Amino acid sequence: MSFADFTSAIAESVRASGGDVEAWGERAGWDVAPLLRDPEETWNLCPDGLRDIADAAGIDWRSVLPE
Repeated sequence: MSFADFTSAIAESVRASGGDVEAWGERAGWDVAPLLRDPEETWNLCPDGLRDIADAAGIDWRSVLPE
């Protein structure tokens, strides 16, 4: 999964939960606003952040890892 697809999935999850990015991020445990602005910010996530955000968006975090 590309970083752009990852952030699109996050954005869709945010929309499905009411559209409040800050509230969604609080539930996930991480600020996702930077990711939604620039998918390349995914490079700056630690493994725990990637896993937690992917889990909150219903994505297998391993699918986001670059090949």
